[in-house]
Formats: sequence, C-alpha cells, structure tokens
Amino acid sequence: MAEQTSQQRYPLLYGFREVIIGKGFAAGVHFNGRVLAEQEPEGWWIYGVNPGAIAESGATVWDAVRNFRVRLNTVLFDYAAEAPNFDSFKAQVSRFFQESDSETKEEWNEARKAVRAGKVEAPDLRKVTDECPPVAMITLLKLAPNENVVEKGPAIAA
Repeated sequence: MAEQTSQQRYPLLYGFREVIIGKGFAAGVHFNGRVLAEQEPEGWWIYGVNPGAIAESGATVWDAVRNFRVRLNTVLFDYAAEAPNFDSFKAQVSRFFQESDSETKEEWNEARKAVRAGKVEAPDLRKVTDECPPVAMITLLKLAPNENVVEKGPAIAA
C-alpha cells in the first residue's frame, strides 16, 4: 500500500516571483519553495511545505499548481493591504513562508526518496537533484525591467 501512495505523490520544487504593491511601496517577493503534489480520486492537490499554510486542488496537476499560485498571490495581496509599511509586510511574509506543516514536510521527504529510488517517474517534469533549501526574499523594489523574469515552472525533486 505504501508504494502505491508514493507513486501518486510528487515532491515538487517551485520558484515564485511577484511584484506586490502595498501602501506606498512595491515589494519584490521571490520564493524558492517546496510543495507536495498528490493525486486523489477527485483530482490533484498541491500541499504547501514552504509555505505550509495553504493547499489547492485542480482537475490536473497543472490546474492545481496554477490554483496554488493564485492562492499564494491572494495571501500576499492581503498582507500588502494590511501592512502599514514595507518592513511590516516583509516580516509578515517571512513568517508566512517559514510556516511548515511537519507531516507534509515528512511526506515530501518520503516522496523524494521514492523518486531517488526510481519508484516514481514524472516524464513531464524536469528533475532537479541539487539540494535546494527553501528561501524567501522580500525586497523593496526600485522598479526596473530587470525585475521581469520568466518562470520555468515546477520541477520534481530527485
């Protein structure tokens, strides 16, 4: 039974970069995080590891990733609307990113072990073998074209 579950779980690494407008500031938010993708009977779920406070679903894994991204944006927009200044926003977002559910984190680690053992294949995803520690960078932006970045999408952690 455990092998069947691990075949339906994918440890994903994602990059997220967004410009968020707050009260008198523009912030560059850049996350390198971890999510666990899991196929359920009703579709796919994406469970956040970093940040661990959100989950989203979709008919396909890509729908679920897209919905997760929308939810993440919504959370950041809410923080920006509430924060009186950039420093407050940065502190709130940093705390949010560090929140992690220990059970989901362990499931992510187990899924990664299954990928490394060759028990899980994901031909539509590029494999990343580097150790990629989760990172949140929140900076006060001086708006310039070099802030524009094309994301590569999620990758499977191997």
